[in-house]
This record gives sequence, C-alpha cells and structure tokens, in this order.
Amino acid sequence: MLDECLALRFRIMVLGIEATVDKLGITDRDEVLVRCCRGPETQWLSILDVALPDPRPQGWQWIEACRHWGYH
Repeated sequence: MLDECLALRFRIMVLGIEATVDKLGITDRDEVLVRCCRGPETQWLSILDVALPDPRPQGWQWIEACRHWGYH
C-alpha cells in the first residue's frame, strides 16, 4: 500500500539537515525503508525513524499505520 499510496519526493529533516525522500525499500526482515537524498549523498532509514514534514505528503496515513501496528 505504501508503494501505491505514498507520494514520494517529499522533504524531511534528518539530524537537522534537509533531505528528500525519493524511494521506498524493504529488507529481508520486512523492514520498510525510505531513501533520503541530499545532493549526491543518499541514506536509507527505517520508515519508523522518519519525522513527517508539515504539510504531510499524500498517503502519510500509511506511515502512521506502520507506526501504530509496530511494523518495522
């Protein structure tokens, strides 16, 4: 559902630095990840560790659902 509903390319703050979420991924342990980019640098983070920006991206409710159900 995240792939279908979450509007990618939204900006977030990571350790006080602005980055863009542009891709979703999943680990072998079914942990949902987001790829954060800033220029040529990229970093994969757990979707549960990402603070949602204001305004929220379309489909943000699915991230909250992951948090609620404790889905990695």
